[in-house]
Amino acid sequence: FRAGLPYWATLGMHIFGCKQTPPTPPTTSDEDSSGNSSDAETKKKKGNRAMGKKKYPKAIRYYSKAMKIEPKNVTFRLNRAIANAALELWKDAEADAERAVELSELAGVPSPKSHYQFARARLRRGLVDEALLAVRAGLEACPAEAALLQLERE
Repeated sequence: FRAGLPYWATLGMHIFGCKQTPPTPPTTSDEDSSGNSSDAETKKKKGNRAMGKKKYPKAIRYYSKAMKIEPKNVTFRLNRAIANAALELWKDAEADAERAVELSELAGVPSPKSHYQFARARLRRGLVDEALLAVRAGLEACPAEAALLQLERE
């Protein structure tokens, strides 16, 4: 026996006949990112995976981290709006979708999905008139967008 340790302790962490090993530490940390755009894309991909597994709070955290790296990225903001909507956090979804619409307009590239999420969040909050205005603004920017036309009929 070594230095006063019991016999089982000298065999390499045997507990009830099963050898256990400590978990391997991760090779990279989300908190230690250097802040470049590939980090933002990585965080978006992790958020997308979490969305696919219906782990919406986790997805929101990843999209938020991506937005800190690239605050003017429409996709990150839109994805977080969608995750908030999945949790029925309509006020947060509305705010994110509204900002996504603004960012897409500033970039000169209309985003029909952003307009749709913005109008949908307003509708779910009971803001019917405001939702209709958002739908019409979306249709003005993206005429004949099927999802917006469907939402307008609701």
